[in-house]
Amino acid sequence: MLKFLPAPIVILLSMALGLFIGFLKIPFCFQIANALADIFMNVFKAISLPVIFFSLVSAISGLAGLAQVQRMGGRVFLLSLFTTFISSVVALAVYLLVKPALASVAPSELNTAPVSFDSYFASLRKIFPSNFLSPFIEGNSLAVVVIAIGLGLAALTLPSAQRKIVHVFFASFQALLMKVVSGITFVLPVGVWAFSVLFAKDLESSKSLKSVGLYLCAIVAANLIQAFFVLPILLRRAKLSVRESVKGMWPALSLAFFTKSSVAAMPLAMRCAENHLHVEKNISRFAFPLCTSVNMNACAGFILITFLFVGETHGMVFAPWDLLQWTVMATIVAMGHAGVPMGCFFLASALVAQANLPMTLMGIILPFYTLLDMLESAINLWSDSCITLVLNRKESLSLS
Repeated sequence: MLKFLPAPIVILLSMALGLFIGFLKIPFCFQIANALADIFMNVFKAISLPVIFFSLVSAISGLAGLAQVQRMGGRVFLLSLFTTFISSVVALAVYLLVKPALASVAPSELNTAPVSFDSYFASLRKIFPSNFLSPFIEGNSLAVVVIAIGLGLAALTLPSAQRKIVHVFFASFQALLMKVVSGITFVLPVGVWAFSVLFAKDLESSKSLKSVGLYLCAIVAANLIQAFFVLPILLRRAKLSVRESVKGMWPALSLAFFTKSSVAAMPLAMRCAENHLHVEKNISRFAFPLCTSVNMNACAGFILITFLFVGETHGMVFAPWDLLQWTVMATIVAMGHAGVPMGCFFLASALVAQANLPMTLMGIILPFYTLLDMLESAINLWSDSCITLVLNRKESLSLS
């Protein structure tokens, strides 16, 4: 009968059942939950880096070439990079202000060993490996991202026919991995049950629940700051009306919110931009598809806050260099995640798994992500709209 229930309801039921069984403290159930959680974590670790790698190479090689990048594509890409990075910075600032993980870990449990400049340079050297396969074997996410960006940019310099072959090759492998991910999402309620049992086992006070609540508040606050402050500033600097822009794009934003998909709302967004805000068709139909591939403001904030939260909850300490490194990492990974089912949540889980951190908290976050995803989808489309409007404004000024 569960097949007739919406997926979020099934996940919530799995979470509730897991918490109930966990509070009963049945040893045999703990053994089953441990085994299932380990299996899910191993699967995430096995496919996480390949998904990031093929997604990034596919997204970059799918651009129309360096000539397009140098013109309108360059503007769209730079604006997307700028807004997504700012979203990561805002998320970092909110996270450091709220400090949700401090409720879970006592100061005595934290590893506060000083980090030397030698370790900074050692981390930097590892980003550029001497062996193509070693980052995948060692779980070096940053090195994988660097290799993917290098291959993607190199593909743009190839002749058109060869570039299309390269793009189809990487896009096909990405689609293959997405089928694997679809299979994982089908059995996710089982994983949520296992993670919930283990979470209840470790829950000794209300601090953990408070910590998760603060984490969710940090995610929502960072997204709202990006939507209501950062992006309107971008419009005002281009001398565009924020009120008229929101009014014109409102139908598409509403659709993105309720469908939890900025891609599904993209056709309506193009019509709203053209009919309500008088955006040129050639600009609208170029910018929105490209933005959908590379402009992921809300996703970057979610990835960064989630990784820092899970990491600090389990005793990791992030030096200033680490915070900067992961801010850049979240920006790059978010810009390459287009087309990944469960989008931001999956990539955040992938980074958590690659860091050898327990996945228990990700199982607890998952039910709430269905609500967060609604907000993030609308904000991603709002960011796409702002970039398209700014691009239309710049193009019209350059022609006049």
